Amino acid sequence: MFNCLRRPDELSFAGGVFVIIEAPDEATGRLFAAKGMPTCPQGRYVLIHNPVHLLGAEAAMSILSAVKLRSSTGSRDVRPVVDLIGVTDRDLVVGEVLTIGTRHVIPGLSHRLEPACPLGPDAPLPYYMCAGASVVRPVKKGQVLRCSDVALDTQSPLYALRVSQDQHFFPST
Repeated sequence: MFNCLRRPDELSFAGGVFVIIEAPDEATGRLFAAKGMPTCPQGRYVLIHNPVHLLGAEAAMSILSAVKLRSSTGSRDVRPVVDLIGVTDRDLVVGEVLTIGTRHVIPGLSHRLEPACPLGPDAPLPYYMCAGASVVRPVKKGQVLRCSDVALDTQSPLYALRVSQDQHFFPST
């Protein structure tokens, strides 16, 4: 996930796939720009994108690769490296329910990447696990939201998946 400022009528990269290429010459860069592809002001770098994520095709390929080839379609060293965590933009009060809105925004929270760690009372709460959580103790502006700051839905599929991930990659927890 990355942040960028954009107008509502501009492309959103949420859920899409993209690559930036270098045009071989000015004429090619102008051609891409004329077709509506975003370019840098000089036309040298061009954004080629598919504004949708190919969920059906990509998921099937990953599953087939795992089952038939016993191989990942990603890195050979598959493990959690970072967590996207929640950081308060304002004071949070007891009883407040954190809700996710448009464009993955949880009002009152920002997000940042931190080294991955298992869930625990003092562990930073992963950003998307904040959605739907109820604040159980006051949290000051600028603080990392911790697991013990909220009541988590321990019956949710997301919680179950995260616990399973933590047991696999952090077995001492």
